[in-house]
Amino acid sequence: MSLLLLKITAMITMVIDHIGLKFLGDMTLIRFFGRTAFILYAFMAAESCLQTEKKGTAVRHLIRHAVLALISEIPYDLFTSGTFSDPHKNNVIFTLFAGCAACLIAEHLILKKSSSALLHLVLAAAGILLIAAGGFLLSHFHAGYTYVGMLMVLSFYLARRFGLHKKKQAVYLLVLLAVVVLYILYYTVFIYLKRENAAEFIPYAFKKRTWLQLGSFIALPFLCLYNGQKGMENRVFKWCYRLFYPAHLLLMYFLLKAVS
Repeated sequence: MSLLLLKITAMITMVIDHIGLKFLGDMTLIRFFGRTAFILYAFMAAESCLQTEKKGTAVRHLIRHAVLALISEIPYDLFTSGTFSDPHKNNVIFTLFAGCAACLIAEHLILKKSSSALLHLVLAAAGILLIAAGGFLLSHFHAGYTYVGMLMVLSFYLARRFGLHKKKQAVYLLVLLAVVVLYILYYTVFIYLKRENAAEFIPYAFKKRTWLQLGSFIALPFLCLYNGQKGMENRVFKWCYRLFYPAHLLLMYFLLKAVS
């Protein structure tokens, strides 16, 4: 399965997820299947980081994510809240941006060899602190998938960089398992204990449907089938893929306005 097919699959599953969210009353089955989308986007972000690092264009790739995140914010707020600005939510491209930034930090501060062991230790510590700060900011500003999404991109990047993908079934399964556990913990334990009585932990977890993240495992066959090839991708498709997220959110917003 080529990168092109992964991109098409990610776009289709994202649209299905958003249709289930807004047009079908947040239908559980469709939302469960829709968990596939972000997993694929995170994997492709990691793969792009790896390729652009080899080409020396990693910073340009990071800037593109930052610009796209800013462009996507108004369409995202319109789609989710019906307003031009919602300070309580931020779009998931910020998370992908933070994930790509974490990959770049890991590559140049944590993994890069230095002439001095002490210098390497200092740089590695600085890199870890920067990544932790990024995760905190994502959680504080309520970006989609928060720090869990950032760590997912970084995990996929490290798996690909160190050749662990050669045992991809096991490695990708472990990454997805860690993501699901972290996500469920974040949205149950960390948030719930701040607001409610801990004795009602289980009812709260079911109310928030945190178990929907188990749908992330649907992405596993797609990841395992990936062959490392780009596929027949041209410049037009690349730009369509990059702009698809804000464009489809705007379109769905106008459709919602039309049907309501």
